[in-house]
Amino acid sequence: MRQVFSLIPAEMSPLWILWVTVIMLVILTALHLLIARQPERIRLTVTQEGLEVTGGWYRRFIGLDKLNVDGAQPLDLRQAEGYRLRWRTNGIGMTGYKAGWFRLRNGEKAVVFITDPSQVVYVPTTEGYAVMASVADARGVIGALRQAKAAGR
Repeated sequence: MRQVFSLIPAEMSPLWILWVTVIMLVILTALHLLIARQPERIRLTVTQEGLEVTGGWYRRFIGLDKLNVDGAQPLDLRQAEGYRLRWRTNGIGMTGYKAGWFRLRNGEKAVVFITDPSQVVYVPTTEGYAVMASVADARGVIGALRQAKAAGR
């Protein structure tokens, strides 16, 4: 003789855990896609008032009077050992994209927007940090800053 007995159906709690997990995965995927698209929207703008970086979560405006334009320089971070990023203190550090606040190997603090370490413009400020961004024409940015500074005198 053989008798088969069915289990009592489970409560909804196991399904709740499944749905929460699925929702979390969707949110994390969307967040990663959003972060991956950020570098495309970031813009560096030089105006008569100063330097503005827009388009990302770490937007920044630095007045022209707070920029050390004479200390600005183009850098290749693969060769400029002291200017390499050392510690991320608040920001995003993905392969191919770094944005936010970092400490450099030379101990300096910097707000960075780097997609290509071989083409970086470095602009120190009088506020105790520097701005670093990957731009196709670092010398052009420095020239525009010098021109804006000269026009503001």
